[in-house]
Amino acid sequence: PVLQPFVEHYWAVHYKLPEEAPYTQTVLSFPNVNLSFEQDDDGSRALIYGVPRRTFVRELKGSGRVLGVKFRAGGFYPFYGSQVAMLTGAIIPAASLFGDEIENCLDAVVNAEADAAMAKRAEQFLLGYVPARDSQAEFAHSIVQFTMDDRAISKVEQLSERTGLSIRQIQRLFHKYVGVSPK
Repeated sequence: PVLQPFVEHYWAVHYKLPEEAPYTQTVLSFPNVNLSFEQDDDGSRALIYGVPRRTFVRELKGSGRVLGVKFRAGGFYPFYGSQVAMLTGAIIPAASLFGDEIENCLDAVVNAEADAAMAKRAEQFLLGYVPARDSQAEFAHSIVQFTMDDRAISKVEQLSERTGLSIRQIQRLFHKYVGVSPK
């Protein structure tokens, strides 16, 4: 409940592929920042993934497991404290935001037995960093949510009418809190 204003959900992926048969995974983008705890044949790492600029593609090979924390649209801003657009299209080490403490969490998460235990360890870590709620971040999330729920919305002008904000205000709000334009 404490993280609910910030975190949309946790997700997990496990894979074990024959050495000669890598797999290319393609994922459609959502306007969300993700924190991932990854372990594969190349080692372990904790990364922050900004909103991708295009469809996200990753080649999986060997074996691995990932626990992801999908932040709500706007929900990462209170942790980050800077314009989320600076992360758009970027993948950065989580230590750049959370410091070296993330390494202990990384080990605990990727070595947990089950998905729920992995998520619980990530959640315990994030509870140590809970920022103040930001009403503008939550407002940005509400705009993204009602746009996703209402397929009739296809123009920024419609968002302007529905929110009472000018198009430029919506663009600035999305740049700062979501990381991508409202389009």
